Amino acid sequence: MCETDREAGLVKTYKALTYSPVPLGPLEHHMYDGPFNEGAPVLGGGNLRPRGPRLLSTSAHARWRACKLEVVECVEHAGALDWHRRRYPPAQPDRALPDALAAASAAAADTAAAAAAAPAAEAAAAATAAVQPPVRLYESTIDLYTGRTHQIRAQLAAVGCPLVGDVMYSPIQNLLVDESGVVSDPALVSVIEELPNLETHIGLHAWRLTWRGRTFTAPPDWEQQQLGEQGEAAAAAAAAVQQGQELGQAEEKEEGKGFGKEQE
Repeated sequence: MCETDREAGLVKTYKALTYSPVPLGPLEHHMYDGPFNEGAPVLGGGNLRPRGPRLLSTSAHARWRACKLEVVECVEHAGALDWHRRRYPPAQPDRALPDALAAASAAAADTAAAAAAAPAAEAAAAATAAVQPPVRLYESTIDLYTGRTHQIRAQLAAVGCPLVGDVMYSPIQNLLVDESGVVSDPALVSVIEELPNLETHIGLHAWRLTWRGRTFTAPPDWEQQQLGEQGEAAAAAAAAVQQGQELGQAEEKEEGKGFGKEQE
């Protein structure tokens, strides 16, 4: 998607689920667009996988592409907590949560410091036990103006609001490449090089598409159960009403039969 698509009447709107509220208004950045693999200039010659994270800057650089979106609404979404608990049970916690990142970092440090005293499996189990589910989740409505790879994921992470479940961008939230166009910190380069690919669904959904006067919408899956429960409740209520009507009609018929016999 690009600016000309919007001019032609194509508008894409997304729903994003995050751990913290996203600031309203437009977000504009410049995104690194290669070269990738070994020798990536943005990592000072490090290895940036083609399917790895997209790095952003507020400064324009050669070969970097402008990206823009607008956050038009952000609300706390209580219903999404049930969805999160089902998707991430205690045995498989959400690794993108801030608590999970901190626990994983602490476990790695403990393992490195005392590898002989604490096996890696025990450290991993302790890290899992330390992860607590979120107490709040936030749903944002986002209008997309440019369609870059990972754009919403990267831009929200850059302002400190990574998507739920996004294990690639959560560890580098708030990262913006400075005016040099190069990540110069070797430790940070190592973190970027080792970021995992996605292993599960994240809190991002293509919610609405408007094209040539027609609009198509589809609710995100964290709302589908709530809608399903509402539909089931409505269906149950309708069934109860129908049953009551049928029972009433049956009683009227019985009363009518008795009245006829008395007249005879």
